[in-house]
Amino acid sequence: MKVFQNLGKFKGDSTFSTWIYRIAYNTAISATRKKKCEFLAIEETVLSNVSEEKVTEAMGRTSSSEQVDRLEKALLQLPPDERTIILLYYIEQKNVEEISTIAGLTTSNVKTKLHRIRKKLFVLLNEKEREKYEY
Repeated sequence: MKVFQNLGKFKGDSTFSTWIYRIAYNTAISATRKKKCEFLAIEETVLSNVSEEKVTEAMGRTSSSEQVDRLEKALLQLPPDERTIILLYYIEQKNVEEISTIAGLTTSNVKTKLHRIRKKLFVLLNEKEREKYEY
């Protein structure tokens, strides 16, 4: 409805699909703020100790279906804005510039967030892996 109601406001500064994503993004963020959900916080020191090699290696240790299941559970623990950025990049295959427009962030900020979110997911996935073997 919002797209239809605001169709006259589309200026053509971005692609039509990016403009629609921006409307959906803003609507989702507004709804989330109203709910005031709590999400897992991961300490900065934990994230800084994670290398990209460890992230890549960890994802290669399990079967694809098991990875997807674990990843879906980990994604649900992220705040909605972070989940949206990672899903836009990997699932919707949007580039950094498109995500920048959709999320209202600079391209360097999107790159930084993608890097940090990957590390958060690694930490979350590793916690699940350790829990599996602690029994």
